[in-house]
This record gives sequence, C-alpha cells and structure tokens, in this order.
Amino acid sequence: MSERGNCIHCGAPEGLHQAETMACPASGQDQTGRMPEEWGPRSYGQPTIPYPISADDLAALKRLGELMLTQDCRGTAEPIYVVYQKEEVVAHPDYDHDRIDYSCPKCENEGDRSVFATEDEYKKHYSEDHFEDAAKICKECGEFADAVDLECEKCEKETLEVHQDEIPEAVTYAVKEVNRFETMCFTEEGAKEYIANNAHNLRKPYIYGESAGRNRELHLLMRIALLATGKAVGNEQASNNYYRALPKARGKAKA
Repeated sequence: MSERGNCIHCGAPEGLHQAETMACPASGQDQTGRMPEEWGPRSYGQPTIPYPISADDLAALKRLGELMLTQDCRGTAEPIYVVYQKEEVVAHPDYDHDRIDYSCPKCENEGDRSVFATEDEYKKHYSEDHFEDAAKICKECGEFADAVDLECEKCEKETLEVHQDEIPEAVTYAVKEVNRFETMCFTEEGAKEYIANNAHNLRKPYIYGESAGRNRELHLLMRIALLATGKAVGNEQASNNYYRALPKARGKAKA
C-alpha cells in the first residue's frame, strides 16, 4: 500500500484489497509488489489465487459505485431495484380475479383455443366460424335447417342464421395478474437497461425499489463497488442510504 492508503498498482482505496496477499487485479501482483510465485500460503494452508479481473472490470465497478452514490435511492436504505413483470394465472371464479375469459369448446376440442373477452364475442365467433356445424334457423319462416349455406329450403332465400339458443356454452376461465420476479440490480439505470434489452421477453415490466435489508452478501457487494470510487467514506449519500453496507460512512466499527 502507498502512504495514501491506495494500492501501489491500481490506486484502489484502502479496504478494496482485503489482505497483503490479496492479488491486485490490475497487475497480477499483491499490494507489496510480489509476484504470485512469491506468495506464501494463507492461514488455513491454501495458496492465494489472484482474482481474474481486468482493469476494464475495475473501471466498470467504479462506475457502478458512482451511480450508486448519485442516484435517487427513493428514501430506501441499501436500495436495490427489482424488475418484475406481470404474469397471468388461472384463478378460482369465486375468489379474487381480474377478468373472465370465454373460450370456444369446439376450438378447444380441435386443439386451437380461441379466447374472447365477452360472451357476445364468443357467440359471434361461433356463428361465423362454425356456421356449417351449428344449428340454423330461418329469420323469415322460423324453420330449422341443416344447410351448409344461407339459403332456406322453404323460403328459398338466404335467411338462415345460427340459432343462438343452440350455441354450446362457452368454457370460462377466471384470470388473475400476478407479479413475477425477473431480476435485481444495484442501480435504477441497470434495471432500465435490463428492460430495454429484454423487452421482447417481458410482459408489462416495471421497476420497484426495495431494500437489501440485513442481507450481508448484498452489503459486501455494495461495499466493494462504493469503495472502488474512492468517494464513499464521509459521503452524505452513502451515510444516508448505505449505512449498513458501509459502516465507515457513519464511523461504525462493523456492519
């Protein structure tokens, strides 16, 4: 480490490299300048292995930390930005649901499910698409017919229509929209980018701000990104929103 407390190779702030034998990702050396073959074993007898991380990765980590320090944290401690999408599930019609779908039984039997928003739409579909198979009645004389076209045998006019009372009852489904978790990001910008890149696979996606709470694994990742900026300790944003992940921001000994 240098006198300023930064790594002599990459300039990372004190605390980013956890120990003297921890590899500097920018150089392949540890913080004292020794190459890997000179490193000694750790206390539990295992050799130290350098992190396979590049200078570009470190720069990206710094950018992530800077976004965390400047973004709108929505008044939330240790904020994370969760991407949800809406998923439709079949519910019980007697309980909470968003709508009722009407499905044509004939189409279902033929392996081609047709769904309609109202019963009238279903009946219109049945009259038009299944006219040949439906029971028909003449609008003029009231006679039933088995004809495959519109012409009534008695009136000799094209006055046949599907007899509404003979249309089979639609198959109904109660449908409920529920939230489905997609992913989690440390920044709102990252969540927006995820939606933009994956919109073709998402249905009604949206971002919801949540807190990492007491999740120490997330705290560790947040702390690494924040420390990579060199601006986190004493930063008001960090003090207000990352006080568990970054205890030094408030002078605490540990998270």
